[in-house]
Amino acid sequence: MDFHGDINPKKDMEVNRTPMKLPIEVIYDSDVHTIEVIGNGSLEAEVFLYNINGTLESYSPILNTDFTVLNLGTYSIQIQGDGWYAEGEVEIE
Repeated sequence: MDFHGDINPKKDMEVNRTPMKLPIEVIYDSDVHTIEVIGNGSLEAEVFLYNINGTLESYSPILNTDFTVLNLGTYSIQIQGDGWYAEGEVEIE
């Protein structure tokens, strides 16, 4: 997962920051065809699962969640918190 801080488009300043490190894991379990998103219980975030075409496949209003995936392919996961977001891809083969 790649983590990012939200950028305020109204500011004209360029700031270089180190990447955020958040305790979040994304695990695919091929036995039960689920993508599990696991994070620290104190983190509040929403999770979005998109297919390769960018279509929303599933959504969770909480960070710790499971998504069932039955089709092969690449899925994108976006996690949005207050002032930050994370994104990554999972390849289902």
